Amino acid sequence: MIKIKRTSKPEALTEDVQIQLTNIFKKDKTKTVWNKKYIKDGLLKMSSNKCCYCEELIGDGCSEMHVEHYHDKDTYPDEVVVWENLLPSCAHCNKKKSKHDTYKEPIVDPTKNEPKKFFYMKSYRYFSYDKNPDSLGKVSIAVLGINDTEEKVKLRFVIGNKLNEEIDKLYEDTIELGDEILTNTRKRNRIINGCMNNLRLCTRTARFGASMATILQENDEYTSDENVVFDDVAYLIQENEETIYEYDWEWLYGELSDGEYRLVKKIDDRYFSVEFMKRIDFENDTVTRNIVNAALPLLVAQIMSLLYNVVDRIYIARIPNIGTYALGAIGLCFPLIVIINAFANLFGSGGAPLFSIGRGEKNSTKANLVMNTSFTMLIVCSIVLIGVGVI
Repeated sequence: MIKIKRTSKPEALTEDVQIQLTNIFKKDKTKTVWNKKYIKDGLLKMSSNKCCYCEELIGDGCSEMHVEHYHDKDTYPDEVVVWENLLPSCAHCNKKKSKHDTYKEPIVDPTKNEPKKFFYMKSYRYFSYDKNPDSLGKVSIAVLGINDTEEKVKLRFVIGNKLNEEIDKLYEDTIELGDEILTNTRKRNRIINGCMNNLRLCTRTARFGASMATILQENDEYTSDENVVFDDVAYLIQENEETIYEYDWEWLYGELSDGEYRLVKKIDDRYFSVEFMKRIDFENDTVTRNIVNAALPLLVAQIMSLLYNVVDRIYIARIPNIGTYALGAIGLCFPLIVIINAFANLFGSGGAPLFSIGRGEKNSTKANLVMNTSFTMLIVCSIVLIGVGVI
């Protein structure tokens, strides 16, 4: 089970539609008013096409997807299409949970609770940190049946056992190759690709990704002092070469506050570090938070620019003998600077919203066209202004 970030509800699920669907369900509880494509697509996207409880892949080409109601729809019909009450689930977990009353006896909600605070894994089975029979972890395991041997544990064992076998094989191959791995590109790439393939099994989008990540970390070869297989992947990159690793940092380390971070890993008495900055999530975050996060840096920049101009004018005005004339010259030139900036803003500020709309629509062609056009017009305008200035 992994933490899921609740996304905004689908645009099609308006307040009026929600009331309409709720009333239909109240009149006839056999109506599956929640089985709307826009609802299912939104839930699948939210969970990376996985069951929110057991991490089984669901949707097209995978196990059947069920719209799970955290609070039972029959008991609490007013919440039948409330977005915050809907979760993506596999048939097994949905059937096991059935009509369980989560108001009277709550279970872990992956959109609100951090699962790793309640569960740990051992021998491909989930265990609760809190051993109290009525604890959130214990109740969740019992209600959802995530430790059912045939349905879940056996599947985790098959994939996890294969992962362990691949790690052991890579470890043995790396030891056997020795220094040859530094000079033989073909063999080096084979080891690196094998490592990356194993790491992909532990990502957010992979089947049972959190379980596989736990298995990976518990593997003796992965956690050994030598740690040859995984640490040396970075060490093997030759001078003037580069590689790209994509990680979901928040999935690995939990929710991160805005800012810059440095991750440091010790490898053979050297330190390998990488810096990254959390980006503003314009796609899923709230409008208010996005505006504040984007506006604050711009506000600080504007204040710094204003302070610079004030200090600059104080300095110029205090120049002996010509300070007054110099300040007057700045005043005369300032309107010209404003005119030049106006032409720049004409295309820059005008093109930026159109570019953002294109990106928001995931229409790269439109966005690139707007950017290229704006850039070209800025260049043309600059040349014209230079010509006018020369004349």
